[in-house]
Amino acid sequence: MNIKETKELLAFITSFVCATMDAYKNDGKITLGDWKEYIEPAKKLPQGISGITLVLEELDDLDANELNELVQVVKDESLGKFNRVEDLKDILAIFKHSYSLYQRNFK
Repeated sequence: MNIKETKELLAFITSFVCATMDAYKNDGKITLGDWKEYIEPAKKLPQGISGITLVLEELDDLDANELNELVQVVKDESLGKFNRVEDLKDILAIFKHSYSLYQRNFK
């Protein structure tokens, strides 16, 4: 199965998390003055959520090669902030389990 929608959503989430980390790193807090940090994540939002309903289906059928593709998305989007393979796989596991929890409780 294609994982296009998962990659786009993960790119948005990773970009948003990194922007938040950068905003916090600037002065130890996140304020309206940090709006510039969120320009790139905002650009990724429409594409990231456009196919969100397909993400669970894509994750249910995830194979090792697709997992490696998702690891690469996180590496690329985080610009080296997340680069240990173990960290990346943990992030993806949390991502997948969060969606499973959502599916069980809100569908």
